[in-house]
Amino acid sequence: MHGDHVFGLPGMLLTFLSLLETTSKVSGPPGFPSAETGDPIKSRTLRVYGPVGLYNYICMTLMLCEAKVGVNAQDGRPVIVVHELVGGEPGWSPRDRRAAFRKRDADFAMPGVESRSLSPEADGFWTIPPFEKDADGEGAHGGGAGFLLPPPQRRRQDFVVRAGMVKHTVPTFAYTVQEHDKPGTMDVAAVRARG
Repeated sequence: MHGDHVFGLPGMLLTFLSLLETTSKVSGPPGFPSAETGDPIKSRTLRVYGPVGLYNYICMTLMLCEAKVGVNAQDGRPVIVVHELVGGEPGWSPRDRRAAFRKRDADFAMPGVESRSLSPEADGFWTIPPFEKDADGEGAHGGGAGFLLPPPQRRRQDFVVRAGMVKHTVPTFAYTVQEHDKPGTMDVAAVRARG
């Protein structure tokens, strides 16, 4: 991870957490469930996807700036889940030979931040789970309202997000948003009838 890839991430995460805390105390816009609970960040989880080492980077940065992340007030779930994309082509970068990036010890742990691994599929690409479900089958936003998204039953799932490795001096992923094929609206019979 080069600095230009990750230096903005901790500030962005803290901004999102601040927005979640603010929006959890007011009613949502029309079509969104009310979040008037008084519990900050109730039932919401931010998910981050990236290379091995991202969890350690996020935890250490948030700890060093003494950020207050905490856990979900409703059910104790983490507020941030870091999904590290594991596997891929061996020998991709010097990082593959350094176990420190994969190390998990108490010095890297932070309450409210959890690490999970996501393996590539048979084609060598990673598929990011859809909004409603994560790899464990649980709601991607802790079962509650998504961050600035309509409730799950009103979201369209006509796309999939995939990641693939990019040749670079450090582990780097490119992400694509692939729309599902949509049936055409042309009336073939009418076109053929007109010649």
